[in-house]
Amino acid sequence: MSAERTRLDAALRPYVLRRRAIAAAAGLLQGIALAALALTVAIVVAGPGVLDAPEVRLAALVALLTPTAIRSCSRVRPIEAALAIEHAFPFLQDRVATAVEITHGPAGRGACSETLCRRVVAEATEALRDLPLARALDRRPLVAAAIAALASIVLVVAAWALIPPRTPETYVPAAAVIAEPAGPPPQPPAILDLAVTVAPPQYTGLPERRIEGAAESVRALAGSQV
Repeated sequence: MSAERTRLDAALRPYVLRRRAIAAAAGLLQGIALAALALTVAIVVAGPGVLDAPEVRLAALVALLTPTAIRSCSRVRPIEAALAIEHAFPFLQDRVATAVEITHGPAGRGACSETLCRRVVAEATEALRDLPLARALDRRPLVAAAIAALASIVLVVAAWALIPPRTPETYVPAAAVIAEPAGPPPQPPAILDLAVTVAPPQYTGLPERRIEGAAESVRALAGSQV
């Protein structure tokens, strides 16, 4: 049955490749949505200038590529492909699914003669070659991912356009604003230097006398001018 299995897998391959391509495209769109959401949060928190930071760009790139890689590496089992094709083309009456079970199932499974099994697989292979297998593809995940990516891009553009740039003063936390220390308390007035001139009365004939320095008291004759 190896030759029949090879031909059946070749007939299923176009559907499998298209389905993996849709999965990879959906993963890319999901990555775009995730990266755009991450950038939107960064802009809201730190302002549009955060887009210049290398670590922010690296995080966005990782968010973009991770879903793409995961979805691209997803494996489509033959029975999954067969059931999807059977659902799209009910007139096959489970012939493709039966053929996949025969060729990919455990050896000796079911009561089927060699000739009958080969005939079932051959009929399923011929039927697959004449069918537009693209109709069996489910494109709803791709549409949903595209809508999510578009909405996320609109959000990041709106955040970048509406949120004003942050100035360096904006980033100073409130705790860092410290009031300037108050100056020393005012001191009471004090006399640092003092000079006193004493002019005795004219009748005494005495000369003027100058007293310098902080004197607690000045003694002079009555009628003297200080």
